[in-house]
Amino acid sequence: DQHSWRWCCLLPGVMAFVLFVVMIIIFPETLPSKVAPDDTSDLKYVPSKSERQIQNPFVHLKNPRILIPCVASAFIMSTLTMTASIQNIVLDMDYPAITPTQIGYCGLPMGIGTFFGSIMGGFLAQRGYMWRGDGGRLLPAYIVGVLTAFTIVAYSNFIETHLITGLTLSGLIGLLVPASRPGMYALAIGQNPEESSSITGLLHVMQFGVTVPLSVGGPAILTHWSLRILYLIPASCIVISIIPLGAMVGKALKEYRLYQKTVEVAEDSEDSLSYDGTMAGAGWEVDEKGSSGEYLGEYDPVPSPLTSEKI
Repeated sequence: DQHSWRWCCLLPGVMAFVLFVVMIIIFPETLPSKVAPDDTSDLKYVPSKSERQIQNPFVHLKNPRILIPCVASAFIMSTLTMTASIQNIVLDMDYPAITPTQIGYCGLPMGIGTFFGSIMGGFLAQRGYMWRGDGGRLLPAYIVGVLTAFTIVAYSNFIETHLITGLTLSGLIGLLVPASRPGMYALAIGQNPEESSSITGLLHVMQFGVTVPLSVGGPAILTHWSLRILYLIPASCIVISIIPLGAMVGKALKEYRLYQKTVEVAEDSEDSLSYDGTMAGAGWEVDEKGSSGEYLGEYDPVPSPLTSEKI
């Protein structure tokens, strides 16, 4: 109310510059340095010609376990940015009595939801991984995707007529959307940890590629179509993208259950072979007559050759 809209862009820029300076001053130096005359830890590593070439991050999309999370995450994350950019326009058009300051306060539910959603997403992804491996880690993201599709449709039906209900749903969008990110990020990066930076950049590029058209074209679409039709576009894309994501979750959970059964069978087999009626299985050397001889130490069974296929 007191200043122009340019302050909305100026203040984040100033804060970003301050954080950048703080990071340079506070973060420790990670590059190696000599501590003795004969120390060779700081010798420069010259990468090969192939390593110096710019890598194309889109080559990772050949892997379906990277492609599917990238596409699903892009459509889910785009709804958060689109809602944040369009909500102010809708409030200004449909609620003339609301001041700019009050419009800013209306963004608090989404901001608070985003904060807690990020924390909740990491917790659910970690607990899911401990419960059912990669399938359990991806399951919360799949459920969140389904809920997000229904929530944004409900939001588009209420925000223009019922302000409190619409703002409550915007807070729910802020809670759900970030909660889907940790599981899908961890799964995609886990396919090739050596290229984690490239895959992370790919995830962001995919998100921006979907977010920019919706955020920029959304206000233009509102002049011709209703808000309900506008939100049907990302909702439909989310539903389509999470169908293969759900198939991936089901396959991963099935593989994990099969792996657990295999491990249980292997453990039972080792336990049954640990005692064979003599003391040989317990680390005792047995002579030809069957009497016990010198104790050789604890019995160390041969590790099971069974290995789990990466989920």
